[in-house]
Amino acid sequence: MIKIYDKIIISLLCIPKVGNKKALNFLKTVNEDIQNEDDLYNKIKLNSEKGIKFPEVSKDQIKDCFEKANLIINKSLDLGHKILTINCDDFPKRIKSIDNPPLILFAKGNVEALNSERCIAVIGKREPSEYGLNASFKIGSDLAKLSTTVVSGLASGCDADAHKGCVSEQGIGIGVLAHGLDMIFPSSSKFIADELIEKNGLLITEYFIGTKPTKYNFVDRDRIQSGISDIIFVIETAIKGGTMHTVEHSIKQNRNLVCLDFPEEAYLNGFAEGNKKLIKEKKACSFLLEDNLELFLESFDKNIVSSKKIDGTNTQGTLDF
Repeated sequence: MIKIYDKIIISLLCIPKVGNKKALNFLKTVNEDIQNEDDLYNKIKLNSEKGIKFPEVSKDQIKDCFEKANLIINKSLDLGHKILTINCDDFPKRIKSIDNPPLILFAKGNVEALNSERCIAVIGKREPSEYGLNASFKIGSDLAKLSTTVVSGLASGCDADAHKGCVSEQGIGIGVLAHGLDMIFPSSSKFIADELIEKNGLLITEYFIGTKPTKYNFVDRDRIQSGISDIIFVIETAIKGGTMHTVEHSIKQNRNLVCLDFPEEAYLNGFAEGNKKLIKEKKACSFLLEDNLELFLESFDKNIVSSKKIDGTNTQGTLDF
């Protein structure tokens, strides 16, 4: 059931020049519930009078934003999507403590996957080596056998093949998208996205239906990939690139970071230079493909707080981080 506060959040995000961070900061200044568009306008105006920066907006613009919010909600629900705002019970508890947590997630599939006992993001290059591609499938498959939820951005290459391995063992996977739920990018990942849903998995995004992917969306999406995960497992990365955005987020979020350690011959040929660098700088734990994954993960489990033990969910309409 959609609450008025859910509509307030979507309306805020419809205001021109207001992104997640500005909306989040605004809501942190609100000590009372906002029940309608007049309340929202008055709160914005009051904040402005206090010198709190926020884009200037008229009453008519607020009204338009409420109408847009209604359209977004209705379209999403008509397509069978779920709308999770930061205070609802199904919202991923791990991510609430990160810097700039998403205020809203649109979800398709099994939302219970978000609060699985253990979630591991498996990420890597879009055009990996053959070794990296095979490793992605194997790691995804082995994690599924260990009842671990596999997270990725569904990019071609390492991400997609990790999820192919996951669903091959009837595992549960979560795809984190950088666009609306009405499309899959790249289109080559649509098949695996459909399989995730069929196998009790989930697709999530913070973007409204109809939103197209942009390079900025991908960078912002990466904080959600790491934020909903306990461990980030890098299969293959260069020193620079999209995978490193998620790595940077994972370090800021104090997540456990693991890198696949390639054979020395691969490093000499210029493969996985980012892996080698992260391991050498002791920013990531090293994992060899022949290592026992179950025993390896047991060493992390004592540091992983089960989502079931994390408190702080309030569905009454005010933010409770």
